[in-house]
Amino acid sequence: MSEEGFVLINKRIDPWSWLFPTIEFADAVRYLPPIALFGTIINSIVDGQPGRTRQQNWKVRVASEVKASRGCEPWDSGAQYAISLGLSFHPANHGNRPLDVENFVKPIIDAVAAGLFCPSQMDPSDISHWDYDDSNFRTLLIHRLTDARNREDEGIVISVSSK
Repeated sequence: MSEEGFVLINKRIDPWSWLFPTIEFADAVRYLPPIALFGTIINSIVDGQPGRTRQQNWKVRVASEVKASRGCEPWDSGAQYAISLGLSFHPANHGNRPLDVENFVKPIIDAVAAGLFCPSQMDPSDISHWDYDDSNFRTLLIHRLTDARNREDEGIVISVSSK
């Protein structure tokens, strides 16, 4: 345990069998176990309506998975959060260009906040403004994981700890 009250824990993530380092509060009150999602990771910078539609669909997928894993009730946006993200890209899905990981993080963080904090009756596909308060996402641990060998193996892993 660090003096800040965090622990770094390596977890094996199926189906990839990766070791995924997560950061968690030592005195966490709530914990969202790692969620693995396959699919092309969408950038925060999109061109035109097709790009905006892909980004919206990506955020809905991420928010839906987080909401399903959080339990029935929304979590408290006033709590403190430690978020761990892992991103495994298939370079061909992105034109074999160099990838700036930070450009892919914002849509994920927006969707995590929506999934954690949206009302129970809210269907994430009905969210048009991804403006849920993420100001208490105090600690972020972001990993660029090993590149995926196949297009369909691209994806992300998300883990959340709160206190």
